[in-house]
Amino acid sequence: MLLDYNHLYVAGLRKTLVIFMSPIRYIVNWPFLLINQVEKTFAEKQVLSDKNAQLQARLLIVTARLQKFKALEKENKQLRALLETMPATALKVKVAELMAVALTPIAKQVLVNKGTKQGTYIAQPVLDANGIFGQIIQMTPSISRVMLITDRNSSIPVQDERNGLRGVAMGDGNNSLILIDIPTTADVRIGDDFVTSGLAGHFPAGFPVGKVKSMTSITGQGLNKVELMPFAQLNSSRLVLLIWPQNYKTILSQNKVLSEFAHPSIKKLNKEAKHSTKVKQNAS
Repeated sequence: MLLDYNHLYVAGLRKTLVIFMSPIRYIVNWPFLLINQVEKTFAEKQVLSDKNAQLQARLLIVTARLQKFKALEKENKQLRALLETMPATALKVKVAELMAVALTPIAKQVLVNKGTKQGTYIAQPVLDANGIFGQIIQMTPSISRVMLITDRNSSIPVQDERNGLRGVAMGDGNNSLILIDIPTTADVRIGDDFVTSGLAGHFPAGFPVGKVKSMTSITGQGLNKVELMPFAQLNSSRLVLLIWPQNYKTILSQNKVLSEFAHPSIKKLNKEAKHSTKVKQNAS
């Protein structure tokens, strides 16, 4: 019986000690549990951070691809628009891409990636998807310089699409064209569309040039200063269309006449080109 009593006493004591020591054990183990939980949290946070970085990288790649697709889609739309503007009278056409822009108060010109290897020639018409863009004034084997229709040296024979009134549109050196020698009695209205007349043979007839933006009377001269806003997107078009009209061979056979007819910038560029050729020949 003594053994049974002792056993019961020890068991009770052990139970009491376990109940008493449980809070102490929890308090002692709590820092270790906290450290383990913090380490686990940081580990999970690092995993989440790594996954987030991977997802951001993938998103960046997808976004870049999407931007490329959008750029290609825009380029395809421009190409389709260019092809829709292809004149029925053109013998052949080529799409060219702008390589450089030289827009100054003196000159409004761009460089395109087509040259004499592709058959470009002086005064060749250049279009964009909306209308007349300019004309070629200088070439190398792989590059051509295009004078925009707003260049001060640019002139295009035009006519009013509404009534057939003819005139000459000169570039103003900024972003517009000016119709010269228009009598105040002429039937020209704000909003009239002017197209190429086909006279002089350089630009095919019927292509959009500009819309009448304003008219100002020139005092004492009986003339109006008529301002046209170009249809061509001169500041944003990246793709343009080079055209070879049916009569381009006739134009090529008149190179001497063209050089005399050409505006001052063409003559200056031709002189510079000849001088550069002589210098290279002397150097060699």
